[in-house]
Amino acid sequence: MIAFLATTGRIVEATCERCGASFGARASDRKVGKGRFCSAICARRGQPLHVRFWRFVDKTGDCWLWTGTRTEDGYGRTGASEKSSSPLYAHRVSWELANGPIPDGLFVLHRCDNPPCVRPDHLFLGTTKDNADDAQAKGRLGYQRHPDRYTRLTADDVRAIRNARLAGEPAKSIAARFGISESHVYNIANRYERTDVD
Repeated sequence: MIAFLATTGRIVEATCERCGASFGARASDRKVGKGRFCSAICARRGQPLHVRFWRFVDKTGDCWLWTGTRTEDGYGRTGASEKSSSPLYAHRVSWELANGPIPDGLFVLHRCDNPPCVRPDHLFLGTTKDNADDAQAKGRLGYQRHPDRYTRLTADDVRAIRNARLAGEPAKSIAARFGISESHVYNIANRYERTDVD
């Protein structure tokens, strides 16, 4: 394909300045100094991670927000590092740039509870338990700690769910009414959850 396009004058064969691979580049790009690398990864390898990282951070507010790609949960994702070809969480990269490597088994948590925030002083290290406790304390798990069970439903709500299922009401409508998942409806109705309520 490169050979065919090279003969038309639109694409010329070029050699990547980073890895030495042969690739097709636009002749017009080569004339103005572009088309020097075979891929975005090779082009970025010349720039240190901190240069590539901080250009995607908006530092205008209290939280420094990641403006690049984000996950469905709002956490920033950045491209490959020098050590890894897989994407990295932006808040973890921020922590490492400011504080050094993250010890094995630890997570980078947010004091501000704002997933796209990458401000180093808003981040702290914690274990899996610390992460769950932090989420629980900030009300992000969708339930509150009950002395016996995890719940945000009262005992009367639990009884109403069980009675509605016994009456044949679909789990989907019960779930919508109480703001819980269908699986919680089934578990409550079948007494796998909330066994403290008769």
